[in-house]
Amino acid sequence: MKRFNGRLIFSVLLTGIFILSGTRPAWCDEQEWKDMNMKARELFSQGKPAEAIKIAEESLAYARKNLGEKHETVGKSLNNIGVLYFTQNNLTEARRLFDEAMAHYEKNFGPEYVQIADTLVNRGRLHMMQQQLSEAMSDLERALKIREKANGPENPEAGAILVVLMQVYQAMGLQAEALEARDRAQKIAASLQQKGGGIGGGGGN
Repeated sequence: MKRFNGRLIFSVLLTGIFILSGTRPAWCDEQEWKDMNMKARELFSQGKPAEAIKIAEESLAYARKNLGEKHETVGKSLNNIGVLYFTQNNLTEARRLFDEAMAHYEKNFGPEYVQIADTLVNRGRLHMMQQQLSEAMSDLERALKIREKANGPENPEAGAILVVLMQVYQAMGLQAEALEARDRAQKIAASLQQKGGGIGGGGGN
């Protein structure tokens, strides 16, 4: 059976706005959250994963305190921290965080909320690392349906999911499904190339 290993790699400029009261506007809190996550990405790219995780965890606490437990940034933070733990091969903690992000999204935004697709892809890749191919297939197929419903059948995120699904199908011996996924991904890539784009990927937010 084919084994998988890999490493996930893991602004809005607001100007000319005057605050006329002592109340801190919501956009200001969300921008602070974005800045914290950008800092975590920079630290990770500099080879400082422990420091990146610390900042990412601080961004989660910040989101909960300043934006509210139901805000989408809470789910995004949980997903992002999960990705960082995944890159450090802490699969148990990564799985816990992906599951918590999923539960947050589903509870507050419904089972077809588009951000769920990114977390499903990440959890699907984790399943692949653990040789849990049926679970990986289930997560990735659900992610694909969500992306296609939200963004149409020919979008870069769907193309990226199809590439990973192809690998899962191949490892499971599902050659017809693997070929279909490959052909669909190639069709999307060709269409995007004509439009000047390309197939992207999930991961963090």
